[in-house]
Amino acid sequence: MGKKLSWMLKLLLTFFLFCVLFLSVKATQEKLSAKLQVEIVGIKSAKGVLLVSMYNQANGFPDAPQLASSKKIAKAQRDAVLLEWNSIAPGTYAIAVLHDENGDGKMNTNIVGIPSEGFGFSNNKLGIAGPPSFQRASFEIKKADNKIVIKLRN
Repeated sequence: MGKKLSWMLKLLLTFFLFCVLFLSVKATQEKLSAKLQVEIVGIKSAKGVLLVSMYNQANGFPDAPQLASSKKIAKAQRDAVLLEWNSIAPGTYAIAVLHDENGDGKMNTNIVGIPSEGFGFSNNKLGIAGPPSFQRASFEIKKADNKIVIKLRN
């Protein structure tokens, strides 16, 4: 009976320690995460979708969405769309938005290379004759609630 009781106490203690560890990790994750709202304004039509890519590094920004740390697709609405991210680690990020009106998944341009679909970047920055650098478009996500506004250029 003594060995069986000892084994049960060890099992109960192990379960208790596991529960404490799990709750501690969960609380730490909640403290280390933030929320982000991104309002996209200046949408000229309700055709197509908005392709939104968020990057946590310069590598791939803004032309390689496969390297983005997070992506969202939203149905286009005339004027504005609000997107939300939950549980983002605080840090430096940059966002690129494409209003993919024809659903082909890429930026369409006219004959001289000027975009024919809406686009925008965090900080509402542009580069010289092209997209901005990650540094120019980057912003800080703090531990609390965060909100940015991106104005599309058409």
